[in-house]
Amino acid sequence: MKKYADRLIGKIIVLACIISAVYLVYSIAATQFLPVQYLLAISALLVILVACMSLLIWKTKSKFCYVFATVLAVLFLVIDIVGGVYLSKTTSTVKSITTTSTQTAVVGIFVRSDDPNDFNEVAADYTYGVLAELDRQNTDAAVEQFYAEFGLQMHTVDYAGLPGLIDALLEGETDAIILNVAYLDLLEEMDGYRDIAERIRQVTFQSVEKPKNGFDMTSTGNEPEEPEESHSDVFTMYISGSDSRVGLADQSRSDVNILAVVNAETRQVLLISTPRDFYVPLSISDGKKDKLTHAGIYGIDVCMDTIGMLYDVDVDYYFRVNFTGFVDIIDALGGITVDSEQEFQVGKYTFTAGANELDGDAALVFARERYTFADGDRQRGRNQMAVIKGVINKMLSKDMLVHYVSVLMALEDSFETSVPFAMVSRLVRTQLRDGGRWNIVSYSVNGTDASQIPYSMSQYAYVMIPDETTVSTAKDLVQAVLAGETIKQP
Repeated sequence: MKKYADRLIGKIIVLACIISAVYLVYSIAATQFLPVQYLLAISALLVILVACMSLLIWKTKSKFCYVFATVLAVLFLVIDIVGGVYLSKTTSTVKSITTTSTQTAVVGIFVRSDDPNDFNEVAADYTYGVLAELDRQNTDAAVEQFYAEFGLQMHTVDYAGLPGLIDALLEGETDAIILNVAYLDLLEEMDGYRDIAERIRQVTFQSVEKPKNGFDMTSTGNEPEEPEESHSDVFTMYISGSDSRVGLADQSRSDVNILAVVNAETRQVLLISTPRDFYVPLSISDGKKDKLTHAGIYGIDVCMDTIGMLYDVDVDYYFRVNFTGFVDIIDALGGITVDSEQEFQVGKYTFTAGANELDGDAALVFARERYTFADGDRQRGRNQMAVIKGVINKMLSKDMLVHYVSVLMALEDSFETSVPFAMVSRLVRTQLRDGGRWNIVSYSVNGTDASQIPYSMSQYAYVMIPDETTVSTAKDLVQAVLAGETIKQP
């Protein structure tokens, strides 16, 4: 009887192994990361292992072989289940950062800090100042949402620019203002308004969503229609880094503005860094110039289009990172190696010329610092690209396997990209199949310091007038990579 029970348990374990093996193969296939030949080889190996364990458990008369095969089957079962779970998590994580279809503008109602009234009681009687032209689409959408949600009928008064709007509130000309929260950072750049966060307070807000580049939100289905995937191994991508006040998906200034040109056929990546204060026309400003960083206030599409206008290239995708989350990613990778052009010190951190082993906090300090350098923001841009190189090199190394799980856990709240899931999978398959190192080249455009009135500010502010020679060099490098030419570090 005991022998029959042992055999029954063994058969149940084998059946569980068959089911878990099918689950593992399905999970591997769902990632779309492995080349077909690898997937077939793994499937064949699993079939052989299950067959061998089945024969030993069902047919052998040796108790030792039976026990050994049973233990092996249990181990096999655990590996299959754990592996399947991690692979499923991989698929869901990558899909979550590649399928964000909307961008959010947080539009708030602000009153004076010393306003003694209960806003809920006086909201219907207040007069609301709004910007006449800047960000008017989001403002109007927020007003409609306030009415739909609270039945709040607002009496609005138009003001030509930010200073006029804020002054109207502070001087009592209007009771409240309706303003995109992203403009608070911009106000803090302006003389006379650097302490604006202490002089006004937000009483409520609305999140205004609109589709991101390439997504069709008019579809009648439950899911937004994704942009058609390009099957080219040559593409361009706008990399944005920000410290958004209200979240990764929201509109905000971009402190990192990098154009990445990727040629998977020649294994080349070109990183073009553009200073945040570059004085260029925005794609929505009708030829009027603004700081590049302000493009982020109007959405990721405007950033992409503006960078494309500057370098005469269509920008295919975007990749957005929140700096706070970036620290988690680097720590999850076990740190990165960053090459510094010069030695410098910031607080408790000392960076030497050459290779530096950095954890997340140190890498963030390295990427943010600009006041230490004679080149200021120009050097910061070069340092940011050095950090990106360090992350890419670490992710392409075998160390990535050791830190794989922790990296997955850090990814979801830190990154967002419009690169389709299928394209990410295809690039991973190519790397796994062919292996090899990539040639990563970086270049920074330059300019001269000046004071101008940016489109978004209505008063003089520091800007950087583009040096057209460096811009022209950047354009040539972009076209060279797109054409498949081999380039060297300028």
